[in-house]
Amino acid sequence: MRRLIATLLCLGLALPAGAQTDARRAAMQAQVRFADLRGGALNQVLPGQPFRVEVTLTSLTGGLPRGLQPMGWIRPVALSDLPCAEAAAAFRATGRGSAGTVDLNGLLLGVLTEDDALTMLDPERNLGTANLIAAERLPERPAAMVADKTAGRFIVSLPKAGQVLALQPMAEPAVLGRGLDAPGALAANPLGGTWVIEGDGDLLLLQDGPARRFARDVRAMDAAGDRLALLGRDVMLLDPAGKVLIRHPAASARAVAALAGDQGRALIWLSGQDLALTWEDAPDRVIRIPLWRSHDGIAVSPAGRFAFAFGGGSEVSVVDLALGRVVQVVGSASPVAEIAFLRNAAVMRTADGTLAGVMDLRMIKPGTAPVVGQFPLGSGPAPSAGAQLLVPLGAEDQVLAVHAAGFTGFVLNATHGTSGKPPMEAIPLRGGIPRIVRALDRGLREDAPGRFVTVARLDQAARYELVISAGLGEAAFCAPLPMPLPAPSPQDLPGTISTEPEDTGIRLRLSDAAGQPVAQARGHLLVTSLVGNWRDRMEFQTDSDGRTRDSYPLPAPPLAIVVESDAARFDPLIME
Repeated sequence: MRRLIATLLCLGLALPAGAQTDARRAAMQAQVRFADLRGGALNQVLPGQPFRVEVTLTSLTGGLPRGLQPMGWIRPVALSDLPCAEAAAAFRATGRGSAGTVDLNGLLLGVLTEDDALTMLDPERNLGTANLIAAERLPERPAAMVADKTAGRFIVSLPKAGQVLALQPMAEPAVLGRGLDAPGALAANPLGGTWVIEGDGDLLLLQDGPARRFARDVRAMDAAGDRLALLGRDVMLLDPAGKVLIRHPAASARAVAALAGDQGRALIWLSGQDLALTWEDAPDRVIRIPLWRSHDGIAVSPAGRFAFAFGGGSEVSVVDLALGRVVQVVGSASPVAEIAFLRNAAVMRTADGTLAGVMDLRMIKPGTAPVVGQFPLGSGPAPSAGAQLLVPLGAEDQVLAVHAAGFTGFVLNATHGTSGKPPMEAIPLRGGIPRIVRALDRGLREDAPGRFVTVARLDQAARYELVISAGLGEAAFCAPLPMPLPAPSPQDLPGTISTEPEDTGIRLRLSDAAGQPVAQARGHLLVTSLVGNWRDRMEFQTDSDGRTRDSYPLPAPPLAIVVESDAARFDPLIME
């Protein structure tokens, strides 16, 4: 059994011609491993199955360079492929691979517009319309859109059509679920598949095979890490398999959030003028924290230290979950409609779409006034209700604050909370007025020293290879993907050409891959001398035995004979 333990190669840095000797070559060792989404080793990569790509780089001459960020992509294997190092250099220079290449680099923005189109943008290509990668017109107004990193695609729900679609660049939309009852809110499952809430409140999981039902009367949900929080007659916390970890009756709850951070895993909800909290390791104990005001939205920092309750007015209540109380209240001229997080900061967007605020979480202290860096985004009509225009940019530790009326996203980071400086980077968003914007992180990210991980998915069975470039000279390597290939039918295989010498010249016999004669075929013969400049192109027709009706006086070998025919394709013949 073939095992995918590793592909070990030495990667050499580029040196002047003739100077690359083994003694002088700076060596780097690369190990690639393919795994399932749980981390288990894969013996085969199957079409349509998301899989992890794990690349471990080690230096044989010392430590790895600081800030090393390898580039990667998966390309179909073809005879015209450039050698590995040359292909890597070409990709680094152009950002593009051969046809069918699956890019494993950087971010991809999905922009769902008010006129029901989905555009996909590469924020690194920011010249004119060059950042527009793909666009798809949808048949109706989607209810929701999420980015599914495990499958490398965007998911949208179409209530009237009763469908959930998956969209990705250079591929036709795929139907993940059909015949559903007004599908609405979506959440990606970290083990593959998509959670969806139907119009009647049923929670479904769309994976391979029929949809599975896990809960009823669900009004909303929130995903964080590997946990899913549900809001309905009860509030619940589920694991990726759908197992209920926490459940409490809360018919009057208005919002729910999942916590999966350094502080642990918990279920948080708003009820009355309180914030309620239940930790996973004490599922029966409910901690209630008075807010002294009503809110209808909640957001939790990634580490799990702070919860921000917002909506229902122009104030935001900042709750320190470790202290169990409100520590600051942030006022705003316009109600806050949305909150997103960096590692150490919260980013807020007002409902009128004109203002963004950045709040450094490290400066939150009880009894002190909140410090919020405020930045005008622009004027114009307010975004539609339910618009999602704050976009965390993953490993970049930045948030894109989108001004819908200006078709522009402004890049914010934690320093904007205290510096008072305006955003210095903006990304134009091509297409219609943005309504929902999401980011898909495709890049190889370092999750342990020297180990870089991403998730990929291939739709069709074919011969593929992984190409990795360390970005240092010619430090690159290629590794085949172990994908089972279907046995080709004889009709798909090339036929053969054989010769039958005669007194007047050479007669050819054409056979298919199974050895049967190719009868009544028409076309052209291209004959080339391999030792001179003689070349000729002549017509042919075969009889019932696959033999050419004419014989051809040809010069002395060596000759190359190529058959051009619509009847079949043939391997060239070399006559020696």
